[in-house]
Amino acid sequence: MLRNFIITSYRTLARNKAYLFLSVIGLSLGISCVIALFTIINFQGNFDKHQTNYDSFYRLIGSYKFGDEEGKTATVPHPLADGIREELSGVEEISNLFLLSDQINIPQGDDDIKKLKQDNIAFVQPEAFEILTFNWLAGGVNVDDPNATFLSATTARKFFGNNLSFQSLLGRTIILANKHTLSIQGVYEDLPKNTDFPFEVITYYEKQEGVNPYFGEGKIWGRLNGSTQCIAKLSPGASVDQVEKTIQEAFEKFNRVEGYNLILQPLSEVHIEEIGNGNYGGISFEPKYKAISYTLAIFLALIGSINFINLTTARSVKRAREVGIRKVMGGRKSELMFQFIMETFLIVLISLGIGFALGEQILFLFNDMLRMEISISDVTFFDWTIFSIIVLLSMTLLSGLYPALILSKFSALKAIKIKISNIDKQSRFPLRKVLVGLQFGVSICLIIGAMVIFSQTDYMRNYNMGFRSNGIINLQFPEPDFENQIRLKNQLEGFPEIEKVSLNLGSPMARTNNTDKFFNPEVGKDQMVNINSKSIDENYLDLFEIELLSGRNLTAKDPRENILITEMALSKFNLGTPTEAVGKVLEAHWGQKFKVVGVVKDFNANSLQSEMMPVVMYYNKGGFFEIAMKLSGKDHDTAAILETIEASWDSIYPELLIEYGFLEDQIARRYRFEDTMAKSITFFVGIALIISILGLYGLTDYMANAKRKEIGIRKVVGANIPQILVLFAKEVIFLLSIAFVVSASASWWLMNSWLEGFEYHISIGWEILLGAFLVTAIISVFTMGSRSMAAAKINPVVVLKDE
Repeated sequence: MLRNFIITSYRTLARNKAYLFLSVIGLSLGISCVIALFTIINFQGNFDKHQTNYDSFYRLIGSYKFGDEEGKTATVPHPLADGIREELSGVEEISNLFLLSDQINIPQGDDDIKKLKQDNIAFVQPEAFEILTFNWLAGGVNVDDPNATFLSATTARKFFGNNLSFQSLLGRTIILANKHTLSIQGVYEDLPKNTDFPFEVITYYEKQEGVNPYFGEGKIWGRLNGSTQCIAKLSPGASVDQVEKTIQEAFEKFNRVEGYNLILQPLSEVHIEEIGNGNYGGISFEPKYKAISYTLAIFLALIGSINFINLTTARSVKRAREVGIRKVMGGRKSELMFQFIMETFLIVLISLGIGFALGEQILFLFNDMLRMEISISDVTFFDWTIFSIIVLLSMTLLSGLYPALILSKFSALKAIKIKISNIDKQSRFPLRKVLVGLQFGVSICLIIGAMVIFSQTDYMRNYNMGFRSNGIINLQFPEPDFENQIRLKNQLEGFPEIEKVSLNLGSPMARTNNTDKFFNPEVGKDQMVNINSKSIDENYLDLFEIELLSGRNLTAKDPRENILITEMALSKFNLGTPTEAVGKVLEAHWGQKFKVVGVVKDFNANSLQSEMMPVVMYYNKGGFFEIAMKLSGKDHDTAAILETIEASWDSIYPELLIEYGFLEDQIARRYRFEDTMAKSITFFVGIALIISILGLYGLTDYMANAKRKEIGIRKVVGANIPQILVLFAKEVIFLLSIAFVVSASASWWLMNSWLEGFEYHISIGWEILLGAFLVTAIISVFTMGSRSMAAAKINPVVVLKDE
């Protein structure tokens, strides 16, 4: 029996190739997007599941509240693990971690040295190897050698080529940052792509000395240094609350900070919770983004099914007569329903196969935006099997049940003589129109979402940050070396292509920012304020075109105690007007006092997601880690300028690789996620519109068949083609208007909620809503135009003599 149903379904579909083609296109596009989104969700949801200690693995993070400011940060003090290790109960292992990018030199023999820039260099304590999971391919952990280093398989091949065995690399040396000669003691299997601990080179924690200028021998409790994190493995059955209490008590013996507490973050939350300084992987997959992905997947699957329903019911006249004949021949309703569902199952099966091929291509397009390589193969065969079964069953029932119910319940006589215009009367409401309206409602939601995200991204890129960003090149120093830095600055200032040069700790909106706590002694220490601090020279304000409001600029003769502040600091510290603030004193939380010598106009030191912070600037010869160059004129030969800069660098730092970038690009990378999100939604908008077009085509085709006699009669009594076209347009415009009102309201609320995550954002104006409506309206007109025009040109003689 089943074989007969399959053969009959195959023959039916083979006779209706156009219907099969349109149905498969709609379902394949929807399913391919679902597959791509499922792959991304599965990949993001399985971060660090390879860790053997996954359930007992915790990260120590800081929870703080200072006045009105509160939040969490992954950064901890360098001495944390060593300081509290002996006082903890319920903790088996604890280790500090630090991650940076730096230069690696590889001796090649005959005094030849291979130099390269290496990312993801991890500094760990020996206990980290008991917490993190590694699969050793050669060698292993050697706690007796303080100069030991460990490489991932890919890094080992990058350093030494593919022709050497991993075992032969043991004992060979590499040089870190021209400071430490390290001996390779182990090679481990590449860590999974979905890990927040993507270590490629590992060495011991103490080797930061001379490499990380903020290390301070790892003994400074009051300093939080960017990439410093701490991980722990809890004992079986240990109480998280009790361990947190023990950790906090031990921590407060070394560092008493009011409003600052250490808490334990489960490994399962490291990748999904967006906190200060985040994770080493660089991307967090917050629950809201997971919800967005699921919503998109459901919407796209839904409109694909809706499209199939519309196309199926558009063919209802032919199928109704088939039903009548089958019932006359003894066919039962249950058998007819099963036949129609079997046809749907075959279409979904074909679409699923095509969907996997298209889904892989979609992931290929997305990988650059996501900054990672995700493939369908990253999902296990078992997961894909469960996914395929769920998709086959749900899509088959969702897409095939309604047409099967409608078509199978006709009586034999009515089915043979039925008019297509009466088919909708079999149900209590015109579901077909509702479904098409829902398709366009979803499309309008996605269009509005894409337009809002693009507008917000464009707004952030073009927002006046309070400083100049175009035509500025930033160059990184590995460490402060004032004498050589001045030599390089003087050389660069002698080139006509370079207008101005400034030594600094970072541009106004640097990729890393230092923060300190200051207060006004006249007000009291209780009014402590978080403030961004920058080391600058005398050219900084002019180069970045930051306006001086009162007082004077800094010079090389200024002691560090002389500072510039931004105007936001005036209200934060109750300093009065810019003129009144000059000469006032501020005090840092460690007790040092600073004198205000000038006030500058506000500028954004952080991205526009965050509130603008007050900034303090001082001249600190030991704090310059960057040099900024403003190019002169508008027409630059960028390649020639960079060659000039590289030649100057090599003349002063022949042993060091140069690292530079354009400030505009660095700022744009701050908004890469929003840009990725906009491009992603735009892609899905395109898919949704294609499917909606197919659905509208099905509705128009249905209307054209339903109104054949009406059109013929109208043409006989004198109606012209434009009047006939109005018949089709009225229903579509009505559906589109209802869909727009509902979806625009929902989109406005959802996107306003999203915009609230930005301290500075656009307002959703009428032009965005109107733009979404016009896009949908234009697409609708062109979609229905060809089919309705063909119906309007029909010969009335042909249709009126049908019966």
